[in-house]
Amino acid sequence: MTNQTTKTSSVQQETSREPVVWPGVTIGFWAAIAMWLVWYPLHLPGLQLSPSITAPILLVVMIGMIARGTRLIKTRALVGGLIAGLTCSLINLLLLGNTLTQKDPITAEISFRENAPQIAGGFFLVSIVAGIIAGVIGSQLSKRAVHPQPNWLMRFAIAAVAALVPLVAIGGAVTSAGAGMAVPDWPGTYGQNMFLYPITLMEEAVDSRIFLEHTHRLFGTLVGLAVLTLAICTFTNRSSRFSKVLAGAVFVAVCIQGYFGAIRVEEISPAFGVIHGVFGQFILAAAVVLAASFSISWNDKLPVNMEAATGTRKWAALAIGALTVQLLMAVIYRHFGSGHALMTHIGFSLIALSMTVILAFNLMKIDKASGGSRMFKRMGMFLLHGVSLQMVLGILSLIFRPGGGGEERVIMHDQLEGAEAVPVAPVLFATAHQALGASLLACSILATAWTFRVKPMTENLDDL
Repeated sequence: MTNQTTKTSSVQQETSREPVVWPGVTIGFWAAIAMWLVWYPLHLPGLQLSPSITAPILLVVMIGMIARGTRLIKTRALVGGLIAGLTCSLINLLLLGNTLTQKDPITAEISFRENAPQIAGGFFLVSIVAGIIAGVIGSQLSKRAVHPQPNWLMRFAIAAVAALVPLVAIGGAVTSAGAGMAVPDWPGTYGQNMFLYPITLMEEAVDSRIFLEHTHRLFGTLVGLAVLTLAICTFTNRSSRFSKVLAGAVFVAVCIQGYFGAIRVEEISPAFGVIHGVFGQFILAAAVVLAASFSISWNDKLPVNMEAATGTRKWAALAIGALTVQLLMAVIYRHFGSGHALMTHIGFSLIALSMTVILAFNLMKIDKASGGSRMFKRMGMFLLHGVSLQMVLGILSLIFRPGGGGEERVIMHDQLEGAEAVPVAPVLFATAHQALGASLLACSILATAWTFRVKPMTENLDDL
């Protein structure tokens, strides 16, 4: 009992000596990302719940996420909650701006509402108070259990991944709905500042494709802000050279990805749409590897059966190659409507399935041969179950596939008024198929990278 008390006291003392700013910022990003993920479906065309309903929901999400995070800061949870609330409110300005403006019904000009300062001020005040309340809740929760010292850098990297996944999925929804040209200009939206384009115009628009394309850009700014902050913190912390290089590369890649998206819109280029779609999935995979590089398992290297790990690498390379071919054929079909690409995608799916299943079993083999490397088993199980679901989603996408493809399905901004409504089922299944494919590719690349971050089991014999 005494040892346990001493251990608890030492953990609390160690936590109290750590700077609270970085944990607070990390928690604030997590809260903002969670709020965005809830905000998006609540404002989808056809649902569009009123602020009187969405505001309390988002407030509960914010308080819950900050309370959950600040419980790890122990005695300084209150300060951490304040920092998290402020961080969250600043990030959410990217969305709030859309509610501060309105369109004049006579002149058609867009300007700030008369009560915009009061709305913004109230928003900041509520966010800060919510952060403080969440900090108080977090401090109470911290007394109920002993938590290990958090790895805040890894937690922030995971938050960046959590922002990237929906961005990739929303991008897939934009392509599936043919909404890539629903907004004719970039970086503005119909001549207006992207962050100040009234949400009411998107909700009342003649076509829901404007909402899909515009919010895709907003999520892109969220990801850009997250990876920029992550890169800065990676370089200012005692991170490995690999992590620093990869963090910088991910940020540069996100900037390039935004440029590709801009060219796709400005030049009406389906070719850049293909590049944009493929490159985005590899950015997600790189971000996943970056998050893993901050973990203890990555830096200490897991003791495994090296023969099993070495043998897995070739299957991982084959699986990545097969999944890349699948991705490329799918994106070419989606942007060009190529029947040849679609048939290749369908036929080659059996090879991709086989390679992914073999990789999954090889990862589980590492676990079995190494006496319990559960991480490899978890990646194997994810690939095994994921690729099975992927085949089902692929079949459903084919069954509900709309007529036409490629540029025939893209609705230009001047064609929106007479366009048919976005078909829900085809977009839903195609987007789920695309997002899961991106996750399988990322997991395969992570598994490959991790097979090189291991050490022979015999190195641990001296410690026994």
